[in-house]
Amino acid sequence: MSVVPDEDLSGDAVLGSGSPAPGVPLFAEPYSSLPPPDALFMFGSSLVERYLVSNGWVREEPLNSNFPDGAAHEYERIWQKNCPIFTDTAWAVCGGWNFPWPDGDFIERSGTDLAVWTLREAEPWVEVFEENGVFTVRQRIT
Repeated sequence: MSVVPDEDLSGDAVLGSGSPAPGVPLFAEPYSSLPPPDALFMFGSSLVERYLVSNGWVREEPLNSNFPDGAAHEYERIWQKNCPIFTDTAWAVCGGWNFPWPDGDFIERSGTDLAVWTLREAEPWVEVFEENGVFTVRQRIT
């Protein structure tokens, strides 16, 4: 998700229960896409930068267990509670923030918009990004 002040950071989570049988419709439900902690660290305001410096951290370093302040870890718990990949009801997401995968391409993808992201029972997960009318597809296997 490109970072623009006052940008609408919502998306639609495509929901269903259990394994959808053929002919069983899925439905979309709006949700607010919270930025992952890594996005706050990298793109946050000067106040965030001062917070990071006061904790001996640099913007480019992802949040991990070595971060000394518990507030960042509490935000991570809230973000995970909100992020559709950590639920058992979302099958796909349209829009919202891209996910900080371990392969480390979060910064590279931050200038593109997440169009679609498959989730449940979908490994490899498929992400479709859009940038200036060009779509790219990325598959993820954990």
